[in-house]
Amino acid sequence: MIFILDASLKRQGVIQLVDSAAREESINGINTLELEANLNSKLSLLITEDSILEVNNDYFDIAYIKKEVNESNDHTIEIQAEHISYRLNDPQYNVEFFTEMGTPSYILTKILEGTPFTFGYVESTEYTVYSAQEPKSRRQLLMEFVAFISGEVVFSQFDVSILSHRGSIDPIPTITGKNVNLISKIVDKRKRDQNGNPLVSYTCRPMYLPGDKYELGDNIILINSDLGISEALRLVSISVNPYNESETTLQFATYNNGLAETLYRTQLSTVIKDRLYNGTRIGPEFGFEAVRNDKMARAYFRSDGMKFQTGDGTGNNWMDRLYYDYDSVTNETILVFDGVLSAYVIEALKAEIDIVVSNTIITNVLAADTARIAELTVDSIETSDKVQRYKLRDTNPTVSKADVNYFKGDDQSIQFITAETDGLLTEHVKDRFGTPLYWLDATETQATDNVTAWPVTQWKYDEMVKMELSFREINGVYRPLMVLGSGYGSPQYPDRGKFFIDKDPTAGYLEYIKGDGTSVKLSLGEDGVKLPQEYYKKLTDLDFYNNGFRAAYDTEAISYRWIKDEQGRITQLIDVATGANVIVAWNAGDL
Repeated sequence: MIFILDASLKRQGVIQLVDSAAREESINGINTLELEANLNSKLSLLITEDSILEVNNDYFDIAYIKKEVNESNDHTIEIQAEHISYRLNDPQYNVEFFTEMGTPSYILTKILEGTPFTFGYVESTEYTVYSAQEPKSRRQLLMEFVAFISGEVVFSQFDVSILSHRGSIDPIPTITGKNVNLISKIVDKRKRDQNGNPLVSYTCRPMYLPGDKYELGDNIILINSDLGISEALRLVSISVNPYNESETTLQFATYNNGLAETLYRTQLSTVIKDRLYNGTRIGPEFGFEAVRNDKMARAYFRSDGMKFQTGDGTGNNWMDRLYYDYDSVTNETILVFDGVLSAYVIEALKAEIDIVVSNTIITNVLAADTARIAELTVDSIETSDKVQRYKLRDTNPTVSKADVNYFKGDDQSIQFITAETDGLLTEHVKDRFGTPLYWLDATETQATDNVTAWPVTQWKYDEMVKMELSFREINGVYRPLMVLGSGYGSPQYPDRGKFFIDKDPTAGYLEYIKGDGTSVKLSLGEDGVKLPQEYYKKLTDLDFYNNGFRAAYDTEAISYRWIKDEQGRITQLIDVATGANVIVAWNAGDL
């Protein structure tokens, strides 16, 4: 029985008045349905070019319809349909090339990825690599993979399975004139089996004795007693009338499973323009081109340039990440890099760093984890990510407006800076020479000083230098200087509130500038810790009393009371202000 389905696979009706019908399937080959039927008004309304036919719980898409009316005004319809697996021939599923490594189950899953078909079962488990090196339909890719692993495909609706052997492995004795009637024999010398013998096939009709049952792929021993013939064959094709099982045709043949490996290897060893080879191809526009299987990465090399790019998976849209171009007119070269430039602790940040690297400065190895790092020479460096934070203004406003801590190196100084913003004002980013910067395009991934429609923008920041390392010249000697703190922020007195660490050949100096402009200093050197002479106070007055004395040092004074022993010698001094005791010891001789 043949049912008529709509596009959602719901049954709409049945085809009943059939003149002829044949469902034909061969091993790794055709899988079709053909029929002729009387056409009435109801059937004419039910069947359209988009209808699906159901036979034995499997689905067939109508590929061809022919409606006729004869001289007697009898209407007939002829239909040719293909199994729904032929949908894999739809151009939307075509692949430019394909390379996967893994078990056959994994590779089959990848082949069916992005189609309405699903993985069913694969008997083979041997790890393998399968690569298709030129554009193919998805069905062609599937069938060639099936042959590549010497498998036999089974389609059941939208499920796809690969068996090692369809049908009975144990040979079934089949006697002509008893089990089957022989219709024809074909010897084809243009095709050879694995032993080099011509392919032989027999077309038969089964007689269906009790117990007789045939499945596609059965191993058969075809016996002709009269001619003394006994041949080991496969049931390679079956054609069955779904309305009359007696109208069945079997084809027994010698069977060679798999693609011709010589053809496959010849394609791999022949370079043809714009054909893909191991993910690479050669063409006039891009030269040597390598494309990753998922179309998320590509590189190409020409005589006048090279590019490393990332893609979106379609194979149509590519974004430059690293590229080199040569301009033969100006005799200039350009190297543009979009990413992380690593020399273990160096990060080059997009649009904020102006690095000029000559072709003689970087040698051997730029990036190394713990071993030798080649010299990287720059005359200015800045690690701020203000531009990147501005780009987060819509997706992560908290991070976008957070403080930025970074360092900036220029000439003979390094500044450690904290920048703050309220996120209300923006500014056009400029390089250190004051030249405005622009994005190359709307993707905002590469910057240029050529004017475009996309200015590089960031929040307007208030910056505070929290620490600075530099040199200063004193009497012809360059001395290192460290300045800590941003001070009180006075433009007239910028050093107030800052802490200085200085060094000369013999000592180090610590100095703090107070808010009133006075200096507090300390030196550490060969002679120990010293205060400047002005910090030492002079004794200006000394007054004695019956029970103690008072000593004056410039503007400060200190008073002590004493305690004497029986001999009248002073043994203790007591600080009048604090009550602290000072023990007095008497020693023999002179001081």
